[in-house]
Amino acid sequence: MIRTLRQLFLGVLLVFAWSSGFAQGIYGRVLDEKKQPIGSAIVQAFQGGIVKGGAATDYEGNFEIKPLESGYYFLVVTYLGYDTEKIKDVVVPPNDDIKVDFSMSPHAVEANVKKPIIVRAYKKPLVGTLDHTMTAEEIKTMPTSQIADAAATSPGSYQQKRGGEINMSGARVEGTLYIIDGVQVQYIAGNRSGVDLASGSVEQMEVSPSGIEAKYGDVSGGVVNITTKGATQKYAGGVTAEHSLDGYNNSMVNVRLSGPIWKQAIKGDSNHTKKPVMGFSLNAEYHEDHNRYPSYFGDYVVKSDVLNKLQAKPLTEVVDNTGAQKFFLSSQYIDASDLQTTKVPPHDNIKEWRLNGKINYQPEESISV
Repeated sequence: MIRTLRQLFLGVLLVFAWSSGFAQGIYGRVLDEKKQPIGSAIVQAFQGGIVKGGAATDYEGNFEIKPLESGYYFLVVTYLGYDTEKIKDVVVPPNDDIKVDFSMSPHAVEANVKKPIIVRAYKKPLVGTLDHTMTAEEIKTMPTSQIADAAATSPGSYQQKRGGEINMSGARVEGTLYIIDGVQVQYIAGNRSGVDLASGSVEQMEVSPSGIEAKYGDVSGGVVNITTKGATQKYAGGVTAEHSLDGYNNSMVNVRLSGPIWKQAIKGDSNHTKKPVMGFSLNAEYHEDHNRYPSYFGDYVVKSDVLNKLQAKPLTEVVDNTGAQKFFLSSQYIDASDLQTTKVPPHDNIKEWRLNGKINYQPEESISV
């Protein structure tokens, strides 16, 4: 009885994840060198070396691979007698289908001639929606590790200063909705502990400043939709350490690891190749910043000797015109000569841990949790 309930619960969970988790996909057409449709060609979508979905073209050469998780994909199309076509870095945005067309050429029929494999890069369309999608490579080149700073570079977003809150479409800070891997994150102004992720863990980020769909609820500003990196075909990882040499004394250490948990043999494969059914991705990061957002003009602090005098005598006695004694704060009598600039302000030490992980379970190509 308990086993039956477990299977029923798992089935409901899989159906829910399949129906509501991934609404986007890839569609297109496969043509030959004469621009004629090719039927029964096999198109597969890979992510991290793992097959995430596939389809066969119809008699008009059309195909559709859906549902897919948003992120990067590597497309492969094969057909008997034609060169294998591959397109890398295909970006699938959240809640939107992307069109990719193939043009195949027949391979040489001479003996001892190796069949070529044609690989080309995917090009983003120049004209699209108002949504701004940032890939992992674009985020990597940004001089920040804060999600809000990266999202503020999108059209329709406003940020008063680096490290500050962002406003979209003229709405308040609370009007911005953050979604990570399909889950809405409760955001509290001034505290982005649940939004900022470890460096290198974001696969892509889509910022929608206007034209918000009804499924997002009563969002008055915009939506920041984040997709994190998932499992990989083989074990992979790395360690990154950074320390500023410009006097700000900021440090960062990042540890990342991904790979399969459970593999299963592919049916009908004579080479006994195994595909990952369950995999993981883990990313941990530690920050210790003494001046995370330095000013171009420097930060002003009171000189040490002046500070000692203020601490020894916080109040100054003054006699007014009537001869009465009054006391004022000694800090009111500080002028520019009592100040100096510094790169590391006192009591400005930020220690922060960021830990995020992801487990992918894919029993079938069309089902992913």
